[in-house]
Amino acid sequence: LLRADFSERGVWPLRLLALGYFFHMLGAMPTTASSGRGRPGFVLAYKAAQALLCMAGWALFIPRWGIVGAAAAFALGQALPCAPYVLVVGRRLFGMTPLEYAGAVVLRPVAAGTVLLLALWPWRESATGWAPLAGLCALASAAYYGAGFFILGEPERVTLRRMRAAFAARLES
Repeated sequence: LLRADFSERGVWPLRLLALGYFFHMLGAMPTTASSGRGRPGFVLAYKAAQALLCMAGWALFIPRWGIVGAAAAFALGQALPCAPYVLVVGRRLFGMTPLEYAGAVVLRPVAAGTVLLLALWPWRESATGWAPLAGLCALASAAYYGAGFFILGEPERVTLRRMRAAFAARLES
């Protein structure tokens, strides 16, 4: 069970883990694209670099800083290989410059996430138990996906509508 000092001692590790997952998710699109294009070597190199950096960081940081060191090593293990990976995959597989990649791949999810953040920020302190937290998560999901759908291009919207119709038809049968 959690003790009274959990929130005080857990802030920095959770912040560092969130930062690490941010960089991890930045590499998700190139990972999917590399795999889909039959180029798993890019993914292997990226994941190996992440693992080696995490293990080295854990060996160095955990003895010095404990759980904060473990979280910091994870964040660094995700952040350091991310930019080279994104740039190499964008250039070699798609011929995209970093600016083109940022505009075509990163901008829309960041915009939807910004809408989510702005929508939820005023209510952040009301999540004092499991029920309010679940309600905020449901609201967050609706805001994020609604914003995401709104900023999609028309071809992507058509594809999503077709997928929804196929799913509904499958449920009926």
